[in-house]
Amino acid sequence: MGLSGSPTTGYNSNTGDVVRVPVRENQRESFRERRISVGFIKGRGKRMSISLSRYRCAIAAVGISLVSLPVVDSTAGPVFNPQPVGSSTMSIAYETNAGPVEFSGLRTHSGTGLSDISNLGGAPNVGAFSANNTLGRRPASAQGADETLMRHGFYKYDSSGLNIADDFFPDMAPGSDITIAINNIEFDRPVQVQTDTALLHILWNIDQVDSLGLNAQNLPRAYLYGNNHHTVADFRDVPDFLNENVFHDNPVPNYNLGDIEPVFTQSQPNTISVSLTFPYEIFRHLEDDGLGVPNGLPGPAGFLEPFHLHLEYLVVPEPSAGMLLAIGAIALIRRK
Repeated sequence: MGLSGSPTTGYNSNTGDVVRVPVRENQRESFRERRISVGFIKGRGKRMSISLSRYRCAIAAVGISLVSLPVVDSTAGPVFNPQPVGSSTMSIAYETNAGPVEFSGLRTHSGTGLSDISNLGGAPNVGAFSANNTLGRRPASAQGADETLMRHGFYKYDSSGLNIADDFFPDMAPGSDITIAINNIEFDRPVQVQTDTALLHILWNIDQVDSLGLNAQNLPRAYLYGNNHHTVADFRDVPDFLNENVFHDNPVPNYNLGDIEPVFTQSQPNTISVSLTFPYEIFRHLEDDGLGVPNGLPGPAGFLEPFHLHLEYLVVPEPSAGMLLAIGAIALIRRK
């Protein structure tokens, strides 16, 4: 049977991710039946809203692209969600006092944890890795069986390893924006991005947030949560994120809706790229009430800097690809 992302989840306190454990397809049949029916009843957002001309073009493109898809073991069960293949280029760019800088490197999409981080293109203190269906903040209840969760993570990581104590972006110019990009992500079939599922996760190490000074009652003050979330304006699954305790509203919401605008492009039916530009100010913790930065921890802009960020989103098979595969399956059955 084929393997793919699973609804089985846990929590990784080191990376701040909901962990997904891959399981065999026959272990998730009932889950698939529920999610596929819900996905098409609800329309899954923009998946069904394609014009007739685009539909015809997609059918033609799918026919061409299927010729070059990898051969799959005929004894394996169907894998309903797209699988990323090969490597893509991850990059990060920002402005320093000496001028703009950019660091990049190739990464696969098979990461599972901190051991997969490697320094990004010689950056002073940035490392990166990508994952699919194993890490991320999205709860299983908010992911359909035909959807793949892509997660692109950046960490404080110098040439020697994790380096939480130093600045993320040494010598950054005041007021600088940061741009992250992941280019030429290839899948095993034509895909469509669920743009309304894009989320930027920002994480502080627990040792960074457990003692930020004293409050008005002279008691130790700490951030309650180490996770902040920033989403697109039409974020699809707010109720699921609240119900699964990923989003919290107390003491203040640990999420902002509509303050990121990732740009997705598609050079081929099975290849996507994404970039996101945001102000450094987005790294200010949503619980920050002006207490400043504890001694020995980085705060180049006057607030406590996180040690990790990642962009995540869902992709699904292009609807026309599923139809073409179904037509092929019917043809094979009729030959028998």
